[in-house]
Amino acid sequence: MMGRVTVAEQLFEQQCTKVVATAEGQVRHLGPGLVPDPTDSILAKLGEPSFAIHLAQAVGADEDVPNDVGLALRRAAQRLPHVLSDGREDPAEDGPVEGVFGPVVGDGALVICLDTDGAGAGPSMMSTMVRIVVEELTPLGVDAHVAAGPSFSDAMLAGWLPAE
Repeated sequence: MMGRVTVAEQLFEQQCTKVVATAEGQVRHLGPGLVPDPTDSILAKLGEPSFAIHLAQAVGADEDVPNDVGLALRRAAQRLPHVLSDGREDPAEDGPVEGVFGPVVGDGALVICLDTDGAGAGPSMMSTMVRIVVEELTPLGVDAHVAAGPSFSDAMLAGWLPAE
């Protein structure tokens, strides 16, 4: 099986809703997945980090997700709370992630949302989290792309369920 797991460029910058000031002094909001212009100043990041894992074909329901992919993302979700602020993964310690929601089917992808109680996730922490997702998916030989996910919604509480 040959597959490739890719990661969106500037994934850290795409996370959350950003409040930015343009070079002209205008303040605007950029939603998840959008990157500020190089001349923009980020005034604040609102919300929690999330990942959208896009498979070769869009998924619209739990049954569209291969069980091995869903289970791999569950394993990744179980590892994410053990990523520390400095980017180390330590199974014996808890980092700033207080909760993980997902994987859940949403927006044509599998989504994993994090609750950091406002602590956010810096570049080192985000890099390790992405590495974990890639590590769990790579042995499966699937084509997948990891990008910034949507903001958390109550619909994400249900989570993906494997086919019986």
